[in-house]
Amino acid sequence: MFQKGFKHSERSKRKISKSLTGKKHSLARRKHLSKVLTGRKLSKEHIENVKLGMKNSKKWKSNLIKMARLARTPKRRRAQSEIAKRTICTPEVKAKLRKVHKSKAFRKKQSDIMLEKWKEKQYSEKMLKRLKKTHIRLGEGSGIQLSLFRALCRLGVSGIKLEFLAGGKFLDIANPKKKLDAEIDGKHWHKHRKRKDRRRDKKLRKLGWIVERFDASKRSLPKLYKFFTGKEL
Repeated sequence: MFQKGFKHSERSKRKISKSLTGKKHSLARRKHLSKVLTGRKLSKEHIENVKLGMKNSKKWKSNLIKMARLARTPKRRRAQSEIAKRTICTPEVKAKLRKVHKSKAFRKKQSDIMLEKWKEKQYSEKMLKRLKKTHIRLGEGSGIQLSLFRALCRLGVSGIKLEFLAGGKFLDIANPKKKLDAEIDGKHWHKHRKRKDRRRDKKLRKLGWIVERFDASKRSLPKLYKFFTGKEL
């Protein structure tokens, strides 16, 4: 029998909480409790305890928000990445992830998702703003790229654009109306990314672009002129 005014000690409370964690009342028990408690007035102490709990929950939420803000700082990110490397990113897990990411099916799926996203106006505008803020300067290419573009303009090649955006990719020198893309490849940058370039070209060709690659030198100017005009220099 329960005694009136009897209070459990902290030790017994812990024991009760441990024994009851994860347990749920049966439907019959729930119905019985609802019948017993309907119309029953809550004591002042109980109401105060509920209010305290609500206040604590608000504090807890605010602390969580503070913690999330702290997690965004670069120092916190570095610390978290180091912890993840030690615990989560084990060599076995890394090997599994590499297999998944290298698979053709996964890459095709990801490329299709990104192409669909870039077709949306809101997403493309948002990404362009981000790119402007970060490391890419739109409308500006490398030194040799700029000189070749200016040389083509002087020779009277019309309709060409520098760093034109198509299919989520920036094209070096492009003619959007004719769908011609001339990629200027420097030895330093494109030495170790031949596979990536092939994949990129395939995606653009699917969208109806004619892609050709040229050496990053002034000697490739006659070839570029022929590519855009169909005439020899």
